[in-house]
Amino acid sequence: MKDVLTDRATVTLSPDHRRSIWIAVALTLLALAVRVYRLDFFALRGDESFTVQFSSLPSDELFEGIRTVEPNPPLYYYALRGWMAAAGQGEYATRFFSVFFGVLAVPLIFALGRAMGGRSIGLVAAGIMTVNPFQIFHSQDVRNYTLWPALLIAAWWCLWQAIQRGRARDWAGYALLTLLGLYTHYYHAFVVLADNLFAGSLIVLRGWQPAGYAGARRRLLVTWALLQAAVGIGFLAWLAIGSTRAIEEIWSGASATLFEIMGRTAAAFSVGESVPGNLALLLTVPAAILVGVGAIAFSRRSPGGARMLLIGLAVPLMCVFVVSLARPLYRARYLNVTAPAFYLLAA
Repeated sequence: MKDVLTDRATVTLSPDHRRSIWIAVALTLLALAVRVYRLDFFALRGDESFTVQFSSLPSDELFEGIRTVEPNPPLYYYALRGWMAAAGQGEYATRFFSVFFGVLAVPLIFALGRAMGGRSIGLVAAGIMTVNPFQIFHSQDVRNYTLWPALLIAAWWCLWQAIQRGRARDWAGYALLTLLGLYTHYYHAFVVLADNLFAGSLIVLRGWQPAGYAGARRRLLVTWALLQAAVGIGFLAWLAIGSTRAIEEIWSGASATLFEIMGRTAAAFSVGESVPGNLALLLTVPAAILVGVGAIAFSRRSPGGARMLLIGLAVPLMCVFVVSLARPLYRARYLNVTAPAFYLLAA
């Protein structure tokens, strides 16, 4: 018994495994340090002040405000409201709510990268997430742009585990986290579309399940249909009583071209938004090359993983472009949910 336990411990806690865990812990602590540094140095900006005041409303007024004023789903506002009840409404306290999810994304992307492509990919992606200027900025901003990617990474981890192992708890975790994503940002519907295209590719294309493919395909089809029905019903419940503000909102201005959206998004993900435009696009070239080469390398190591990341990166971007044609409003933060795929491919 002792030998069996010893052997098992050696397998699960090999030197490389322990080393990668400690590096991930160090990156997580570094992510916390760089995000809390001067966290309350600047006063809350306009959107932050609105978010704090809006989330401080009594529950019934907040609900009515989300229905009629704010074109975002309710999860972040109610979660922030609960946080402020315990921590207060100062700059440090309210921004730390975003810090928490910005830091949480580091070990989450490590776990996802390790599961999909190995420890080195997970560690490099976690390192990029740790020091990336765009992610640091949003971790110090009282908005929903760190909660959203954290939910996405966790949902993808559950999805990947479910596909590999078929466990009910992983499928349930994916469905719940996806529903929470929809309750965080309406553009998460684009992620759901991407996930459906990825699942559809597994159902249609061979290769992901070499033995017993027909039975596996039927099981996946039934399971996926049930999950999507549950997620759809859960989200429609909010739309039925909640907000259509995001759909009804009309914006003025010129629509960005697809090339502009791709360039500005890649630049933001690479060097942040404070670098002047031309310089940012120049500095983006190496990152774009890394992503392209990474997609090829990833497809050789994990074809399913590469397909999942590429679909998860491309589909929301295309959807945002299409939406921007009717509603000329684009910001890189509206695509921050695709940043994890960008970083994993670069890694």
